[in-house]
Amino acid sequence: MPLYDYCCVSCDFVFEVNHGMNDMPYVVCPKCGSSARKIPSLCSISVKNSHQTWKVFDGLRQENDIKHDLKDRYGIESVRPLAGQTLREVYDDIRSRGSEARDMMQAKMEQSAKAKKAKQREWAIKASRRATQRRIEMQRRKAAEDSANRRIVL
Repeated sequence: MPLYDYCCVSCDFVFEVNHGMNDMPYVVCPKCGSSARKIPSLCSISVKNSHQTWKVFDGLRQENDIKHDLKDRYGIESVRPLAGQTLREVYDDIRSRGSEARDMMQAKMEQSAKAKKAKQREWAIKASRRATQRRIEMQRRKAAEDSANRRIVL
């Protein structure tokens, strides 16, 4: 049965209640006895068998260790395994290839840095062209204003 968080309407006491997902029980505050309303809460996983619980925790801990090792040793910030592939398989593949994987990741990072730099350069060129066009337009307007001010009206 899932746990739900409830908050008392009068005294703001927060407490948990076990009931079915489809049940809509009338819940009263254990502290003051007034009505309570359901509040949003974080999702939790409850595993009854302690062996299963430790198995889940060990799996999460191993994934965390793998991610830290990939970051520290190989400089890989994030890994997304392909469909049908586990994080452990990706990790073993990277470890077996060793420096080859690191060099490949470094090459990809350098390539993306070059592409970013080229894009910034292109943007700067376009910006300078726009500025030049604005400057020319302002000079034309100023020349037109100056010639209008210099005209002698008879």
